[in-house]
Amino acid sequence: MGGKAEIIKNGHGGARAGSGKPKKKESEHVNFIIKKAIRLLYSKETDEEAQVEFIKDFAQTPRGQQYIAEKLYGKAPQIIEQEGAMFIQTPLIEFISEDKNKR
Repeated sequence: MGGKAEIIKNGHGGARAGSGKPKKKESEHVNFIIKKAIRLLYSKETDEEAQVEFIKDFAQTPRGQQYIAEKLYGKAPQIIEQEGAMFIQTPLIEFISEDKNKR
């Protein structure tokens, strides 16, 4: 069968326990715990009040400012377009055979 079948036999391919995206229920539970911790940290009655305080603190850091700007305005383009692009000429190397040198 080839290499692919051997990889699966060895347990290094295909679905494995604990791999992949966490289940929605697990993710919701983690979110609940984080929201509760933030609410307790800022001594607020509601999740929304605690989240506002957290964002105010987070916005004071450079990473927080970048994250908030990307959420509000989108990420910066990865390709920078420039007018008058530079062209670099590379020298042309011609290989000649020994037969041509014997003339």
